[in-house]
Amino acid sequence: MNSIDWNNIVIREDCPVKFEVLPREAGWADVKCYINAIEFTSYVATIWHTSIPTGLLEAAYFFFDYDNQYENFFIETEEYEGPFIDNDGNEWASVPEKVSFMWDEEPGTYEWNINFDLHYFNKPDAMLNITVKRSSDSENKAYKTKVWLSDFAYAVAKCFTECLKKYGINTYHFYTWTDDINIRQLLVVKAFALGLLSKSGEVFDLNFEDELKLLQLDM
Repeated sequence: MNSIDWNNIVIREDCPVKFEVLPREAGWADVKCYINAIEFTSYVATIWHTSIPTGLLEAAYFFFDYDNQYENFFIETEEYEGPFIDNDGNEWASVPEKVSFMWDEEPGTYEWNINFDLHYFNKPDAMLNITVKRSSDSENKAYKTKVWLSDFAYAVAKCFTECLKKYGINTYHFYTWTDDINIRQLLVVKAFALGLLSKSGEVFDLNFEDELKLLQLDM
């Protein structure tokens, strides 16, 4: 098993993306989103199993170049159809391309669609194209922006690290009634965000002590 070189940890103050999840104890959660210059808060009805704040965590994890096509996701995931040829002429299978999920506000919705720019496949970082469609009785609008996967992953890892430390694993689940923070996915996303892991197919093989220390590390 590997051990973390804690001297290589990169704590950032300049991330242009930020998420904050505030469980409201009755099957709801307020999710504050700051993406570049875009700001909005969604009042998510987490009583529905697919209307979950952790869709953000699943999305970040899916866009790494891991062989994760056999995993179960609550969000909708799409891979590139057929073999993908990268800029160096290499052929790849199971290449991540798109995720989508919806936050239900009863009756309003926030529909997320995030596309992976395939030019960046097998590169150190990647560009994500994000579209969030807001629909309600009084408002229909779309937010569109581009963010680096490293920025998105950092914001997601910071958000759910703070959730764990503030609410704990079981209390977070109880307050939202259905949502669970996938600890394994959080470990991988957080390691990438802190510069400990590339987004390629390497195995993140840590001892248990370092896993716990990494989970508790403030960002």
